[in-house]
Amino acid sequence: SLEINRAVVGAKHWRFAADCVELAYKHRLMNELGVAETYANQALEIDRSQRGESHPKVATCLNLLGMIADSRRDLATSQKHYTLAAEIWKATYGERSTDYSAALNNLALVHEKRNEPKLAEDCFRQSLAIYEQLAGPNSTVGTISVNLGRLLLRQKRFDDAEVALLKGLAIREKLLAPDHADRIAALQAMLDLADQRYLAALAREDFPVARRYAEEGLTWTIRRHGQEHYLVQRFRAALNDLDRLAALLPEDRQKLKAEDTTLAELKELNTKGQQPDGTRKARAALAARRQYLGERHLNTLLASEWLGNQLVAQQEFAEAETLLRAALAARKEAQAADDPMIATTRGNLITLLQKRAAQSLN
Repeated sequence: SLEINRAVVGAKHWRFAADCVELAYKHRLMNELGVAETYANQALEIDRSQRGESHPKVATCLNLLGMIADSRRDLATSQKHYTLAAEIWKATYGERSTDYSAALNNLALVHEKRNEPKLAEDCFRQSLAIYEQLAGPNSTVGTISVNLGRLLLRQKRFDDAEVALLKGLAIREKLLAPDHADRIAALQAMLDLADQRYLAALAREDFPVARRYAEEGLTWTIRRHGQEHYLVQRFRAALNDLDRLAALLPEDRQKLKAEDTTLAELKELNTKGQQPDGTRKARAALAARRQYLGERHLNTLLASEWLGNQLVAQQEFAEAETLLRAALAARKEAQAADDPMIATTRGNLITLLQKRAAQSLN
């Protein structure tokens, strides 16, 4: 079509520009961004010269260039193009148009990536209001609602996030098949919300509220993954753990938190290649978890494995093997067979055996 239109109408005609836009979209989807940008700029040049700077087709080209820049993570250029496209569509069609609303949604996504949450929220809400007025609860309204909800969730604004996410989920459940990726994404967002609320309540030791959100998390996990998924078993374990934590004395919970903080700091230092007295502190963290949570608690097993891996790094294979084998046996007994944590523990044990075998050969 491109070459036909080039021969019939010439390379400066709007029909040739339209072919360039179509090709630009296709190459962008194939992640051939340089080719896509070339076609989009060619179309932009033609439409500007033939139709004028303020024509809606110019806005279409600018919006496309914004998408290409966004794919390259060139957020400043993307924002510039989206802003120009929005201004043209607003001037042409008014504020109550789907094109202008789409540009606002695109701008919101860029503001979010640039860590400008207030600007992102304002654009999302404007876009959502326009689409709802023009089209009612359609799939685009569902998408913008979920985008807004995730933004609010990242800001820990849980109540506001819940309103937006439930709206988006209700629309997607009505319009989409059960296995559609967008419906699943909305369910996952609700699961993330419940999980973050649970962790926040747990951090402030509000155990009744933590239980409520753990139960919500279990419900959303079942809806998202089904009854047999390994995360269902983890949420049930979390519910059981709440009674144990609530029964601890406040000073014992503080000791446990302090050791958890120490272990987190050690892990952070370890990722940077530093191990300041790591083994001794890891032993203290493991001892606290064993005392207050029990030998087979998931957090105890994590501490045990971390200490085991530290011992492997120091070639103290015998003690490390004891820790890792015990952790693997406990995981097999307590967790679902498909839980990836079991595979991780098994992999750590295999690494130990390989390093010990290599040492013996030397």
